[in-house]
Amino acid sequence: MHFLNRVYLLVQHSNNLESKTSMNPYLSYKLKILSLFAILLVVYIHAYTFELAPHFGALTQQKSYNSFIQDYISQGVARIAVPLFFSISGYLFFLNFKPSVGGFLKKYQKRFRTLVVPFLLWSLYGILLYFVLQLAPNSELFFKNRLIRNFDLPQFFSTWLKHPIPYQLWFLRDLIFLVLLSPLVWFYVRYLKEAGIALLIVLWVWLFDLDLFQTESLLFFSLGALLSFRSGLLLKQHTSNTTYLVLLAWLLLILLKTWLSHIDFDPALAVRLVHKAAILVGIVAAWMIFDKAFLGREAKESRMLWFASFSFFIYAFHEPVLTIFKKGLFFLLGTTDPVTLLVYLTAPLVVIALSVLAGLILQKLLPWLYALLTGGR
Repeated sequence: MHFLNRVYLLVQHSNNLESKTSMNPYLSYKLKILSLFAILLVVYIHAYTFELAPHFGALTQQKSYNSFIQDYISQGVARIAVPLFFSISGYLFFLNFKPSVGGFLKKYQKRFRTLVVPFLLWSLYGILLYFVLQLAPNSELFFKNRLIRNFDLPQFFSTWLKHPIPYQLWFLRDLIFLVLLSPLVWFYVRYLKEAGIALLIVLWVWLFDLDLFQTESLLFFSLGALLSFRSGLLLKQHTSNTTYLVLLAWLLLILLKTWLSHIDFDPALAVRLVHKAAILVGIVAAWMIFDKAFLGREAKESRMLWFASFSFFIYAFHEPVLTIFKKGLFFLLGTTDPVTLLVYLTAPLVVIALSVLAGLILQKLLPWLYALLTGGR
């Protein structure tokens, strides 16, 4: 235990040293709160109670107010979350970065602690959690796809390393590959600049993905890298009424896309274009509206910063807890439209609160383990 406490102190010290990298205090605050906002949106993406059709809408013959509301939130508003994460990750990775062999090796060392170790631990936690729950009588009613006790060695390693039970870990997996490829990303963005981002946008709209990571991941990580070369753009504060027009445009684009998907509009490409446009406008809208809501209030928002300190733990902990919680409620209450909508709206709030509570308890009782699970965040 003494050794583990030393590991905890080493992780904290290392993160404190890197946190001294110069950054505008308001921008730092903005990135933390927007990351929290994105995490909460991710939980609502995973609260979705329908299968998803290729046109980014509910795969159901019985379209209703329930599917429309869930599509508007989970397949509309919340879809800016992942692009925000990758953009912030790319920005922080390349901020004040001077490319060199030593520089990249230092980045790799840091990201091993903050990405690889949490990925391995949380993925293993998902396997162990399912194994324990599947020991209960009649558990097959709830676990039809993955019976851990039947896994052979290749299935175990495939689940642990490639297809984790906490499926939100795909973000860390993609980010790990992007960090490994960061020298190529740096050269690509440094020399192609906006033209390189435009090319990636075309591939993103085209849905051209690689086996190792999604084009969306590469696009927005690269966008973050470009913004690290243009830091002045992020320091601009948006307080004009134009902000409300951008916000309105975003919400109307989501409304249009949701309606098109609900009437099964053809061609599907038109729906996809509106969907992608809504994401791009939404990122700008979220960035601008933050200044309207928080500029000048950051010193008074210590509770928000406290809540934001659990962002990563909420991200890693909420699944598969949310799925198990939803299945339990559906088993008890049924799956009518009013019930599924109520579960969709309330289950994430319960799981978010449970995540923070679990994080607090773990932080207090086993700080070294909390540090490992969160990469020292």
